Formats: sequence, structure tokens, C-alpha cells
Amino acid sequence: MLRCKWIELKLRKLNAAARKYEKEIAAYDQQKQLDFLKFAVDDFDVKSVPRSEGIQRHKIMRRQKRKRAEECDPSSYMSNHRLFSYYENTNRDNVGPVEDLPNDVVRDVDFADNVWEFKVNMWSSVDHLNDADKSVIDDIENIEELLSKVEKLKTQIDTVMNENPGKFC
Repeated sequence: MLRCKWIELKLRKLNAAARKYEKEIAAYDQQKQLDFLKFAVDDFDVKSVPRSEGIQRHKIMRRQKRKRAEECDPSSYMSNHRLFSYYENTNRDNVGPVEDLPNDVVRDVDFADNVWEFKVNMWSSVDHLNDADKSVIDDIENIEELLSKVEKLKTQIDTVMNENPGKFC
């Protein structure tokens, strides 16, 4: 009983929607006929009827022409480019050779596979920084603390795996 009433309600809704759409289609067809009659009265051919005002045309986007290499100045291009101009725009006052740093900053220099590794003593290298760099110092200290925790956890994992080799095969 309930299913029949539910189906009847759905049918009524569908019929109402169908009537609504039929009215919209009839109004659209009538508008279209009026447009054609207006141009037929003026002795225009049907093929020459312009598009209705309801349809909006989109502006055509065209590609920009490529700049030729001869037209582009390399120095201005490099100075305005985001990546290439980075080193020109950065503050070069802090950059200097290793010899200018205090001896305790560069603790030891190892040569391995053509790569120089600079091991920096963190606590002595931050002594010469300003108060504005305190947040950087705090970030570095947090990173060092996290790295030490990671090392401790790695050693714990190794010891557990060595004590229980049967469980981790």
C-alpha cells in the first residue's frame, strides 16, 4: 500500500516537471518563431538571421608572439628572472671565504669523493649572530634535538631486532 502511494507521488512529481519543461520549450519555440517572422517581414532571407541576443560570444584569446633572441637583452632577462636573479638580489655581506670564519666554527674539513664536508660547531658559530637571529638559533636547536632523538630511536630499534631475531624475519 505504501509503495503504491510512493510511486503515485513520484509519478505526479515527474508529470509536473514534464509540464514545466513543456511550457519552457513552448515559450522558447514561440520566441524563436517571432524572431524568424520579424526578419521575414523585413524581406530578409532566413539564412541571414543573426544569432539571438541570448547567446554571448566569448572573446577570442590569442597567443603572444614569441620574442626572438635578438630582441631580448640577456642582462635584463637574467636580472628579472626569478631563479637567475636570486643571487644578485640576496645580501652578499654574510657570504665570505672559510678563512674569514673563526677557527672554532670550522672544526674539521674532510675530503671524500671530491666533496668537502664542513662540520660546524653549532654552539660556537651562533655566538656572533644578532638578537634578530634568535628564532633561527631556536630552530637549529630544535632540529639538533630531533636528530638526537632519531638516533636514539634507531639504536633502540637495532637492539630490539638483535634481541628478537625470530620476530623480525
